[in-house]
Amino acid sequence: MLVGALAACAEGDPIDLPAKSADGGAAVDALVSGSPFPRSTDAGARRLDRGTPPAPSADAAPPVVDSAPPDPTLDALPPPAADAAPPPPPADAAPRVDVGPVCGVETCDGTDEDCDDRIDEGAACPCDLGAFGTSAYLFCPQQVDWPTARAACQQVGYDLAVVEDGAEDSYLYASVNQRGFGDTWLGLNDRQNEGDWVWLDGTPVAYSHWDRGEPNNGSGGEDCGLLMTRDGRDTQWDDRPCGRGYSYICEASAPD
Repeated sequence: MLVGALAACAEGDPIDLPAKSADGGAAVDALVSGSPFPRSTDAGARRLDRGTPPAPSADAAPPVVDSAPPDPTLDALPPPAADAAPPPPPADAAPRVDVGPVCGVETCDGTDEDCDDRIDEGAACPCDLGAFGTSAYLFCPQQVDWPTARAACQQVGYDLAVVEDGAEDSYLYASVNQRGFGDTWLGLNDRQNEGDWVWLDGTPVAYSHWDRGEPNNGSGGEDCGLLMTRDGRDTQWDDRPCGRGYSYICEASAPD
Protein backbone atom coordinates (compact mmCIF):
# COMPACT_ATOMS: atom_id res chain seq x y z
CA MET A 1 0.00 0.00 0.00
CA LEU A 2 2.82 2.41 0.90
CA VAL A 3 4.57 1.73 -2.40
CA GLY A 4 1.46 2.51 -4.38
CA ALA A 5 0.90 5.76 -2.56
CA LEU A 6 4.46 6.85 -3.33
CA ALA A 7 3.97 6.03 -7.03
CA ALA A 8 0.76 8.00 -7.22
CA CYS A 9 2.42 10.97 -5.61
CA ALA A 10 5.14 10.86 -8.17
CA GLU A 11 2.65 10.87 -11.07
CA GLY A 12 0.62 13.76 -9.60
CA ASP A 13 -2.44 11.70 -8.77
CA PRO A 14 -4.26 12.33 -5.55
CA ILE A 15 -3.39 9.99 -2.83
CA ASP A 16 -6.00 8.08 -1.07
CA LEU A 17 -4.52 7.71 2.34
CA PRO A 18 -5.65 4.63 4.13
CA ALA A 19 -6.43 4.57 7.73
CA LYS A 20 -3.45 4.39 10.07
CA SER A 21 -2.44 0.98 10.92
CA ALA A 22 -0.54 -0.09 13.92
CA ASP A 23 2.59 -0.90 11.94
CA GLY A 24 2.58 1.76 9.22
CA GLY A 25 1.17 4.88 10.84
CA ALA A 26 4.61 6.16 11.86
CA ALA A 27 5.98 5.78 8.33
CA VAL A 28 3.05 7.68 6.77
CA ASP A 29 3.40 10.51 9.28
CA ALA A 30 7.06 10.79 8.40
CA LEU A 31 6.30 10.94 4.68
CA VAL A 32 3.61 13.62 5.07
CA SER A 33 5.78 15.79 7.34
CA GLY A 34 8.78 15.59 4.94
CA SER A 35 11.04 13.90 7.47
CA PRO A 36 12.73 10.77 6.17
CA PHE A 37 12.72 9.27 9.65
CA PRO A 38 10.10 9.03 12.27
CA ARG A 39 10.27 11.76 14.89
CA SER A 40 11.49 10.62 18.23
CA THR A 41 11.22 12.73 21.30
CA ASP A 42 13.90 10.65 23.01
CA ALA A 43 16.26 10.98 20.04
CA GLY A 44 15.89 14.77 20.04
CA ALA A 45 16.59 14.88 23.70
CA ARG A 46 19.71 12.85 23.13
CA ARG A 47 20.86 15.26 20.40
CA LEU A 48 20.29 18.29 22.67
CA ASP A 49 22.09 16.62 25.53
CA ARG A 50 25.28 16.41 23.45
CA GLY A 51 25.90 20.17 23.70
CA THR A 52 25.36 20.43 27.46
CA PRO A 53 28.28 19.39 29.74
CA PRO A 54 27.38 16.78 32.27
CA ALA A 55 26.79 17.94 35.78
CA PRO A 56 29.69 17.09 38.10
CA SER A 57 29.16 14.26 40.43
CA ALA A 58 28.91 14.92 44.12
CA ASP A 59 32.27 13.20 44.90
CA ALA A 60 34.30 14.72 42.04
CA ALA A 61 37.39 16.71 43.13
CA PRO A 62 37.19 20.44 42.33
CA PRO A 63 39.62 21.72 39.66
CA VAL A 64 42.95 23.05 40.91
CA VAL A 65 43.27 26.79 40.53
CA ASP A 66 46.50 28.69 41.33
CA SER A 67 45.02 31.51 43.32
CA ALA A 68 48.14 32.46 45.40
CA PRO A 69 48.39 36.25 45.67
CA PRO A 70 51.51 37.88 44.09
CA ASP A 71 54.48 38.65 46.37
CA PRO A 72 54.43 42.45 46.89
CA THR A 73 58.13 42.48 47.91
CA LEU A 74 59.22 41.46 44.41
CA ASP A 75 57.63 44.54 42.90
CA ALA A 76 59.17 46.74 45.58
CA LEU A 77 62.79 45.84 44.63
CA PRO A 78 64.39 48.43 42.31
CA PRO A 79 66.04 47.17 39.11
CA PRO A 80 69.89 46.91 39.30
CA ALA A 81 71.72 49.90 37.88
CA ALA A 82 74.04 49.19 34.94
CA ASP A 83 76.85 51.32 36.37
CA ALA A 84 76.35 50.50 40.04
CA ALA A 85 79.48 51.11 42.14
CA PRO A 86 80.97 48.19 44.15
CA PRO A 87 79.87 48.02 47.77
CA PRO A 88 82.06 49.96 50.21
CA PRO A 89 84.46 48.03 52.48
CA PRO A 90 83.28 47.13 55.96
CA ALA A 91 83.27 50.00 58.41
CA ASP A 92 85.81 48.25 60.65
CA ALA A 93 88.33 47.55 57.86
CA ALA A 94 91.61 49.32 58.66
CA PRO A 95 93.00 51.45 55.78
CA ARG A 96 96.28 50.28 54.28
CA VAL A 97 99.01 52.85 54.86
CA ASP A 98 102.57 52.68 53.55
CA VAL A 99 104.58 53.97 56.50
CA GLY A 100 107.97 53.56 54.79
CA PRO A 101 111.12 52.53 56.66
CA VAL A 102 111.00 52.51 60.43
CA CYS A 103 113.98 54.40 61.85
CA GLY A 104 115.30 53.75 65.32
CA VAL A 105 118.41 53.77 67.45
CA GLU A 106 121.61 52.55 65.81
CA THR A 107 123.05 49.33 67.25
CA CYS A 108 125.95 47.17 66.15
CA ASP A 109 124.24 44.71 63.82
CA GLY A 110 125.47 45.56 60.33
CA THR A 111 122.37 47.59 59.39
CA ASP A 112 121.46 51.27 59.11
CA GLU A 113 118.77 51.54 61.78
CA ASP A 114 118.63 55.33 62.09
CA CYS A 115 118.18 55.86 58.32
CA ASP A 116 121.22 58.13 57.79
CA ASP A 117 122.83 55.92 55.09
CA ARG A 118 125.64 54.88 57.43
CA ILE A 119 126.12 51.57 59.22
CA ASP A 120 126.71 51.26 62.97
CA GLU A 121 128.15 54.75 63.43
CA GLY A 122 128.34 55.54 67.14
CA ALA A 123 127.23 52.00 68.04
CA ALA A 124 129.00 49.97 70.70
CA CYS A 125 130.52 47.35 68.38
CA PRO A 126 132.95 44.73 69.74
CA CYS A 127 135.73 45.91 67.39
CA ASP A 128 136.98 49.21 66.01
CA LEU A 129 134.59 50.56 63.35
CA GLY A 130 135.63 51.91 59.93
CA ALA A 131 133.87 52.82 56.69
CA PHE A 132 134.77 52.88 53.01
CA GLY A 133 132.44 53.34 50.04
CA THR A 134 129.13 51.72 50.89
CA SER A 135 130.59 49.29 53.45
CA ALA A 136 131.26 49.34 57.17
CA TYR A 137 134.16 47.34 58.64
CA LEU A 138 135.06 45.99 62.04
CA PHE A 139 138.83 45.72 62.68
CA CYS A 140 139.19 43.06 65.34
CA PRO A 141 142.59 42.56 67.06
CA GLN A 142 141.69 39.23 68.70
CA GLN A 143 143.80 36.45 67.19
CA VAL A 144 141.55 33.52 66.38
CA ASP A 145 141.32 30.84 63.70
CA TRP A 146 139.47 31.50 60.43
CA PRO A 147 136.18 29.69 61.30
CA THR A 148 136.02 31.44 64.69
CA ALA A 149 136.69 34.83 63.06
CA ARG A 150 133.87 34.29 60.61
CA ALA A 151 131.44 33.19 63.31
CA ALA A 152 132.28 36.29 65.37
CA CYS A 153 131.54 38.54 62.38
CA GLN A 154 128.23 36.79 61.67
CA GLN A 155 127.06 37.19 65.27
CA VAL A 156 126.80 40.96 64.73
CA GLY A 157 125.40 40.91 61.18
CA TYR A 158 128.76 41.08 59.36
CA ASP A 159 130.98 38.55 57.60
CA LEU A 160 134.71 38.33 56.79
CA ALA A 161 135.85 41.03 54.39
CA VAL A 162 135.59 40.62 50.60
CA VAL A 163 138.06 42.76 48.59
CA GLU A 164 136.62 43.89 45.26
CA ASP A 165 139.30 46.24 43.90
CA GLY A 166 142.65 47.88 44.56
CA ALA A 167 141.16 50.93 46.27
CA GLU A 168 139.43 48.80 48.88
CA ASP A 169 142.58 46.69 49.30
CA SER A 170 144.67 49.79 50.00
CA TYR A 171 142.12 51.08 52.51
CA LEU A 172 142.12 47.80 54.45
CA TYR A 173 145.92 47.56 54.56
CA ALA A 174 146.23 51.16 55.78
CA SER A 175 143.58 50.55 58.44
CA VAL A 176 145.15 47.40 59.93
CA ASN A 177 148.64 48.85 59.71
CA GLN A 178 147.50 52.03 61.48
CA ARG A 179 146.06 49.90 64.28
CA GLY A 180 149.24 47.88 64.62
CA PHE A 181 147.74 44.59 63.45
CA GLY A 182 149.86 41.77 62.17
CA ASP A 183 148.68 39.45 59.38
CA THR A 184 144.88 39.60 59.23
CA TRP A 185 142.23 37.20 57.98
CA LEU A 186 140.13 38.03 54.90
CA GLY A 187 137.22 36.07 53.45
CA LEU A 188 139.49 34.13 51.05
CA ASN A 189 139.50 30.32 51.02
CA ASP A 190 139.81 27.20 48.88
CA ARG A 191 138.33 24.87 51.48
CA GLN A 192 135.96 23.16 49.04
CA ASN A 193 138.39 22.57 46.16
CA GLU A 194 142.17 22.89 46.51
CA GLY A 195 143.46 25.69 44.31
CA ASP A 196 139.96 27.01 43.53
CA TRP A 197 140.02 30.24 45.53
CA VAL A 198 136.73 31.92 46.22
CA TRP A 199 135.31 34.44 48.63
CA LEU A 200 133.32 33.13 51.58
CA ASP A 201 130.03 33.46 49.66
CA GLY A 202 131.36 31.33 46.80
CA THR A 203 132.09 34.29 44.47
CA PRO A 204 135.23 33.69 42.35
CA VAL A 205 138.20 35.93 43.09
CA ALA A 206 138.16 38.60 40.37
CA TYR A 207 140.61 41.04 41.96
CA SER A 208 143.61 39.56 43.80
CA HIS A 209 146.87 40.77 45.39
CA TRP A 210 148.78 37.58 46.07
CA ASP A 211 152.44 37.74 47.05
CA ARG A 212 154.87 36.33 44.51
CA GLY A 213 154.48 32.55 44.25
CA GLU A 214 151.30 32.54 46.31
CA PRO A 215 149.02 30.82 46.97
CA ASN A 216 151.23 27.73 47.08
CA ASN A 217 149.79 25.51 49.82
CA GLY A 218 153.39 25.42 51.03
CA SER A 219 152.97 23.59 54.33
CA GLY A 220 149.87 21.66 53.24
CA GLY A 221 146.34 22.53 54.24
CA GLU A 222 146.83 26.25 53.56
CA ASP A 223 143.19 26.83 52.65
CA CYS A 224 142.47 30.31 54.04
CA GLY A 225 143.76 33.69 52.88
CA LEU A 226 144.97 36.78 54.72
CA LEU A 227 146.43 40.25 54.22
CA MET A 228 150.10 40.48 55.31
CA THR A 229 151.58 43.41 57.24
CA ARG A 230 155.07 42.18 58.18
CA ASP A 231 158.25 40.51 57.00
CA GLY A 232 158.59 42.87 54.06
CA ARG A 233 155.53 41.38 52.40
CA ASP A 234 153.06 44.05 53.47
CA THR A 235 149.92 44.86 51.40
CA GLN A 236 150.03 41.41 49.80
CA TRP A 237 148.07 38.22 50.40
CA ASP A 238 149.13 34.77 51.47
CA ASP A 239 147.49 31.40 52.09
CA ARG A 240 147.75 29.90 55.58
CA PRO A 241 146.30 26.96 57.51
CA CYS A 242 142.77 27.89 58.63
CA GLY A 243 143.45 26.75 62.19
CA ARG A 244 146.08 29.38 62.96
CA GLY A 245 145.21 32.47 64.98
CA TYR A 246 145.23 35.96 63.41
CA SER A 247 143.37 39.21 63.75
CA TYR A 248 140.47 39.65 61.31
CA ILE A 249 138.34 42.16 59.37
CA CYS A 250 134.54 41.99 59.23
CA GLU A 251 132.50 43.74 56.53
CA ALA A 252 128.83 44.73 56.16
CA SER A 253 127.58 46.34 52.94
CA ALA A 254 124.79 48.87 52.92
CA PRO A 255 121.65 47.60 51.12
CA ASP A 256 121.07 48.90 47.58
